[in-house]
Parts: sequence; structure tokens; C-alpha cells
Amino acid sequence: GYLMRDPELQNRISSKYNLTFPDFPSFDRRATKATLVQKMGSHDILNLYFARLSPFFLSVLATGVPVRFTWSNDKTNGEFIGYVSHVEVATERAIERGSTIVCVGATYVLKERASKIWQNKTASQVAYEIIKSAKLTPVVTPHDTQFDNLSLAGHSYWEKLNEIAERIGYAVQGIGSTVHFHPLD
Repeated sequence: GYLMRDPELQNRISSKYNLTFPDFPSFDRRATKATLVQKMGSHDILNLYFARLSPFFLSVLATGVPVRFTWSNDKTNGEFIGYVSHVEVATERAIERGSTIVCVGATYVLKERASKIWQNKTASQVAYEIIKSAKLTPVVTPHDTQFDNLSLAGHSYWEKLNEIAERIGYAVQGIGSTVHFHPLD
């Protein structure tokens, strides 16, 4: 099977890493601390803490700005592709006036809600279509459970993807800009 990341993996990344904001090639600051939080069925979250960050970068690193973060240590390496969610700035009274740039993984685009109905499609076909529609790369293990009618009403694409996975004993995980849809075992 495919290697799914640890369900509750929280990586404190102290090793070699490279952080870029493709829209701002001149950004060359190193984060004081970088933490990547990964949970099965959730969007990856990357927290970048900077002890000091110029007002200019604080002002341009707005919601939706693309971010790319690659890292490696003696055991493993990986890539996080996503977007700035928001910037948390410590209050004026704080002794250390650092800023944390909170980024969400590329799967975050699947949080959109829409009205859509799939007819006579298998679970895998629907998963493939959902992932593809978000311009992400689907890596899907075929499953032949077919649904006569599957409606997205009241759900986000991400919720629907997880719901379908649950119904057939599968799991969903975003890795970089790919989304995996495979049996749990």
C-alpha cells in the first residue's frame, strides 16, 4: 500500500529547510521556529514563527499567498505546499514581539461548498473528480462501490471526500499538492 503519514504526527523541524513565497522571491528570512502539524483527514498546518519580521513582509503576507516549504533531516524529508491563512502578531506588551505566519496545506481549497450531484459513479470516480476539480493531483486506489445518487448539498468537497472514504473503509490525505484516497490498512 501507500505510505500514509502518522495520524498524529507533529514535526518540530529543526533540520535543513527551505522556505519560499513564490510571489515574493526576495523573501530570505529564516523562521526562528517551524512546526508542521499533520493529522489524517485534516489539512496540514505549517506554523512559522519569526522573532522579527519587517512591517513590509507582515503587510504582504496576506491570506491566500502561496508558500512552499521543503525540509529534510536524517530520517525523512518532505514538502509542504499551501497558502498563508493568517498572521498572528504578539501583542505590544509581549516581551518578545514575534509573529507567527500560519499556513494551510493545498487541500484547503477543497473547503469550498457547492451544489453537485453525482449519478452512477463509483466512490473512486467521485473522489478523483473532486480532487481534480481543485487542481490537485489525485492518487486514488479504485473501489467498485457505486452510488446511484451522491449529493454535495451542505457539505464542502473536503467533508464529502472524507465521508465517502469513511463509508468504504478508506482514508484521505493531502501530501504536498497530491491527495491520496486509499484503503485504511
